[in-house]
Amino acid sequence: MQSTVDVNSETNWLRLFVRNNMKNRSPLRHLLMLQFLDLDVAELFDCTSTIGRITITTNRKPMFELSERKREFLKLIHDNQEATRAELKEKGKGLHTWIFSHDREWYEEVTPRIKKRKNRREVINWDRRDEECLKLTELAVEALLSVEGKPIRIIPANIRRAVGVKRWFLHKKLTKTRKYIEEVTEDINSYRIRKINWAIDDLKKRQGEATVYQVQLHAGFGGSNKEIKKVIEEILK
Repeated sequence: MQSTVDVNSETNWLRLFVRNNMKNRSPLRHLLMLQFLDLDVAELFDCTSTIGRITITTNRKPMFELSERKREFLKLIHDNQEATRAELKEKGKGLHTWIFSHDREWYEEVTPRIKKRKNRREVINWDRRDEECLKLTELAVEALLSVEGKPIRIIPANIRRAVGVKRWFLHKKLTKTRKYIEEVTEDINSYRIRKINWAIDDLKKRQGEATVYQVQLHAGFGGSNKEIKKVIEEILK
């Protein structure tokens, strides 16, 4: 019947039978249990009350007295007066958690709320920076105009790249620098003419002469731009 009770086994059927493990019980084992309890089926159903599971509550006392823990926590605060709450928690891991759990009100009273101050930004002397940036800008424009090969257009973005700085270079407080950049910035027509003149000079150095079509290609305009073709023809006259 596979109902032998092995007292040395943790999984013998009798041990599992009396546990609330939500498993179905064999009718045969119900009968064996009734026989063991010296009950018949009628007596089982005539029962008017049951005790059920008894819950045992154990009141565990802290390992250390509350007053002793508080003294330890106060010493932790005293030894780390600049520490934030997060840092106190890290330094006194078990102690911090214990106090927080057992006496939250006292914890809030004695634990400081310290916020780390951010380092103040250095005060910028904008007049001096403006002078420095102006010199860098003048050097950058000079370098762009003297670059070998096809000309580079003088615009704020190319100036910044030449200097090697970010957008702060165009800050509104850099008044002299901004004014100079506005003065030297090339419009598109001025830039085209400068490219055309460069292409003509470069072709003449290489081959002694330059045609309109050759200039168009060498300057990077392509051969089908009629507007540029007219400009080149005027310059070559």
